Amino acid sequence: MQHNHSLKRITMVLLVLIAIFPKAFAQEKVTVSGKVLDETGYPMIGAGVVQLGTNDQVGTITDLDGNYSLAVPKGSQIEVRAIGYKFIVKTVN
Repeated sequence: MQHNHSLKRITMVLLVLIAIFPKAFAQEKVTVSGKVLDETGYPMIGAGVVQLGTNDQVGTITDLDGNYSLAVPKGSQIEVRAIGYKFIVKTVN
């Protein structure tokens, strides 16, 4: 009977830690938005915009007007990718 009580206590502690852990390390996120244009000023449809240096695979693609919006932590880097073009990397302030 004592063993069962200890197991319940350990399970409860783990559940509390799992609930608190992400909040303790959460970073303030900002929404980054913009428009990706080619060298002639036309919108680039389907260009990839991704946050660098994360395993979360945070990213999006541009819409029909070249617009994008992405929520990332302050200080992170985003990269704009399009086939046939140089990648552009910017730091989010």
